[in-house]
Amino acid sequence: MLQFPLYLGSYLSSLVEAKANQFSKVRNENEAMLLAGEFGITIYYLNFCSLKGLLLQDNDKVIVGINKELPEVLRVKSILHEIGHYILHDDNRFKPVFADWHTMFNREEREADYFAWCLMSERLKEEYLEYSLIK
Repeated sequence: MLQFPLYLGSYLSSLVEAKANQFSKVRNENEAMLLAGEFGITIYYLNFCSLKGLLLQDNDKVIVGINKELPEVLRVKSILHEIGHYILHDDNRFKPVFADWHTMFNREEREADYFAWCLMSERLKEEYLEYSLIK
């Protein structure tokens, strides 16, 4: 089994895994979008400069913006990452956090990344790591 390259500590890892294990593994972008739909999350593909994705909530409306220029594996990972924020950080949904790998990497970002990792199929994990090694 591929290991997630970041560190969270065993306690936080266990909490995130417990949440992620409630869902089926995601094999492609369509399945990621279907999972988002189960939570009432609408996905929009937008032109972002360096941002991969973001989650916005206004009352009952939840929107995820995904950088449409990303390769599919990064779009899937970004959708799952934002779903992770939605599930794990419901107390922070109204705080505007615009972050990506290059600008901010706090605990919540690591948790959302690990949540995405836990939901990715083995094939997606391999593609993601291969892409990460190239870039």
